[in-house]
Amino acid sequence: MKKSITRYLVLVAVILCVAGAALAFAGFSAGASGSIIFDHGIKVITASDMTVYSGTVYEEPADIEIASRYADITFLPSDTEYWKYEVRTPWGEPTIEISANNPRKLKIAERDSKGFDIVNVDFFGTTGSYIKIYFPVDSDLSTVTINSVSGTIRYEKAPDLRSLAINTMSGEIYLSDFTAEKVTAKTISGEITVRRVGENSPNVTERENEQTGTALVSGPVEMEMSLATMSGEIEVEDIFAAQLMCEAISGDIDINGNAPWYGTDITATTMSGEVSARRIAGKVSMSSVSGNVTAQGAIDEAALRSTSGNILLRTSVALNRFSGEARTTSGDVWVSGDRMGNIYKFRGSGAVLTLVTTSGNVKAEFDCVF
Repeated sequence: MKKSITRYLVLVAVILCVAGAALAFAGFSAGASGSIIFDHGIKVITASDMTVYSGTVYEEPADIEIASRYADITFLPSDTEYWKYEVRTPWGEPTIEISANNPRKLKIAERDSKGFDIVNVDFFGTTGSYIKIYFPVDSDLSTVTINSVSGTIRYEKAPDLRSLAINTMSGEIYLSDFTAEKVTAKTISGEITVRRVGENSPNVTERENEQTGTALVSGPVEMEMSLATMSGEIEVEDIFAAQLMCEAISGDIDINGNAPWYGTDITATTMSGEVSARRIAGKVSMSSVSGNVTAQGAIDEAALRSTSGNILLRTSVALNRFSGEARTTSGDVWVSGDRMGNIYKFRGSGAVLTLVTTSGNVKAEFDCVF
């Protein structure tokens, strides 16, 4: 009986190996433009299966809504005075809707594959499903909403807008060089990179500063930004926002620069990874279960916590401006270069500092020059 079971298992293993080899051979034999997609069985997709659908939008849309499966999504400058779109997909003609009502909405949706829709193995990386939106110079939008299963999403040097919302299961998100009132970007598995968002806000002006010379300062800026990933890093650089919220389950969070001399309420949390904020101003609340937490800049209120990691605070604000405490269970507390044991009480008045770790050192430095 045992020998029969063993023979059966060996036979199954051999069949699986042969099927895998055949699958790989089919992919390579499809040429450098092939991929394999599971769709009610096995179907080899080649460049000949890909079709490009394009069109022109003669009335400027206020809203854009995109529903994608595996396409890379990019916003690019148009070579005409009109909006245009281009969709490359193997799933058949996508749904393109342009509403006649005001505000006008451009809606693009890829067709379902009608299969298991689980695996898309591209041997050569050249199959290339994509959705490209071409915008005229000096365009403005109200909202952009993007929902995607997998693919890289880029909204860079694109029109200013009121709201941008991106949700993808597995894909990287790149945002840069635009202004918005609200930005939301979420991915389950992928990195999020944000640079120079909000800098062109009408409230942002230049002002002479005795310490740094000419600096960009802000009005008030009312932009809210929320970034979340389960498995991936979040990188933010030079943003002008009233609120910034970053959340990761497994990944580092790196914030480098916000609206100088205005301040941003920053919240950043990760379960497994490092959290770092540099060249910032305002209030910060940052935590990591397993990783170091670092905050540097013109910080006037901070709550930095870690379970297993070091805490570092460097602020240009004076020590006597703070109340609160620095504490560690296993490690040392250092304040302005002096060792203070494992707990230190800030005796000043005003803003509260909470610097706490279970296993690690706590260091706090004041009157820093950046």
